[in-house]
Amino acid sequence: MFVSYDLRDSRGFPACRGADHIRLGSGFHAAVDPGQGLISARRSGGLDLQFRSVTEQAAWLELGLTLGGAGQGRRDRAWRGSSRFYCRLRLALQLSVPVAGAAADQSGDQSGTDQPPDQLPEPTPEVRLALRLHLPEGFEDIFAPDPLPVQQDFTCIRAEIAPPICILSQARAVDLHLFLPPRDGALQVSDFAVTAVR
Repeated sequence: MFVSYDLRDSRGFPACRGADHIRLGSGFHAAVDPGQGLISARRSGGLDLQFRSVTEQAAWLELGLTLGGAGQGRRDRAWRGSSRFYCRLRLALQLSVPVAGAAADQSGDQSGTDQPPDQLPEPTPEVRLALRLHLPEGFEDIFAPDPLPVQQDFTCIRAEIAPPICILSQARAVDLHLFLPPRDGALQVSDFAVTAVR
């Protein structure tokens, strides 16, 4: 099974402003913890998302892609019957800098550094990729083994997820979720592809 969004042709998704959940394509969405921020999508050389008014209480910010639903069609059954999922993404992420007070509080004792707290470099942001298995009693996220470092410029990312067969066999639907730091900022995506094998 294979699904790929080549997002360089931005006519494939509608422009949207100021919502906490927006539809980007068939089974493809961006969302933030309800009531805790806003997302806008605009047309450019790919998928260009803007995150604003994201509160400190926001627990998550994500891109989600439906792979196999609960139907009995060949496509849905094939996704649910797969055992390994290979993901390829090309994206760039820019996050707002935390306010100086928060940065100082988090930095703690800066002894041994030559830079004042407000000039310390921001750590490279990391995103997490997870396969969401919808089960009879709820859902379970199976994460890729390692966080994925991203840059302000486009970065190619590859990851493999192999969920436990005992859990996968109970799944009624399968999604892929890219979890981002819940902060104001921007994300550009030009490739979002998933291949699955039995």
